[in-house]
Amino acid sequence: MSRVSSFRWKIYQENSSLHSVVRSRCRIGSHTADAGIDNGKLYEFARDSFDLCFTRDGGFARVVRLGPQPVRFNLLRVTLPQKPQGQFAVDFVSAFRMSDWEDLANGDDWP
Repeated sequence: MSRVSSFRWKIYQENSSLHSVVRSRCRIGSHTADAGIDNGKLYEFARDSFDLCFTRDGGFARVVRLGPQPVRFNLLRVTLPQKPQGQFAVDFVSAFRMSDWEDLANGDDWP
């Protein structure tokens, strides 16, 4: 699976700014975190309920990378530079469509 196909992924975006930009510009079904939830609870929730989780938190991604690797879930740290809302969404969706998901491990930087 080197490209996104027509199946629906359940995606969790830890950062609400990622969620609002991408959700408003594309058809990626996503959910975002409640304010104040700690990273441990957030990770458990996302791991048990979603296929992917995007975060900008490098420390969070490092801790996840060191832990046990789940079978069907990846938390990925978004490394795209912040841009105005419309351009960021275009960049995110373009990178999403071109990603080789089999080469990404839990906690990796993306894209």
